[in-house]
Amino acid sequence: MAEKKDDANEPRIILVQGMVNEELTKKVIEKLLKFQNINVMEEVTMIVDSYGGYVDSMFAITDMMDIMTYDVRTICVGKAMSAGAFIFTCGTKDKRFMTRKAQLMYHQIWSCSHGTLSDINIEVENTKHMQKILIDEVASRSKLNSKQVEKLIDRDAYVYPQQAIKLGLCDGIIERINA
Repeated sequence: MAEKKDDANEPRIILVQGMVNEELTKKVIEKLLKFQNINVMEEVTMIVDSYGGYVDSMFAITDMMDIMTYDVRTICVGKAMSAGAFIFTCGTKDKRFMTRKAQLMYHQIWSCSHGTLSDINIEVENTKHMQKILIDEVASRSKLNSKQVEKLIDRDAYVYPQQAIKLGLCDGIIERINA
């Protein structure tokens, strides 16, 4: 597929802003694929400012980030909470940055179970499965082991830049962004 001149000059920036839902996920994945098609090796910057959202949408974005051939630098501005924090953490190691006043917030996966008792039990098992994936992923991308991540997310855990660096959830504080 031939690239358009305008596409080749487009800044390789993706905004993850607002609710992490199917609509945002579609836009993010489209951009990830577009940048992959234009240049398979040039880094992309993903700016995260989100209160979070849906687990399946979160995993769709992070799975796509993982299979791209280029690095995904993540920058947290304002807040990256819940699904937003996980997306931020899944940026390329050594390329995850926060602004000085930004905050991360991690917590357990929420379940909105309803229906018959059998359906609720199925939902609980699925939530446990998804939470284990989340815990293992955060542990593999930080200085924490699975038990430490499990303890961290037991309740809402707000993490600020210096602490995030110490825990290995972030790689540094960004002072300037280079285009």
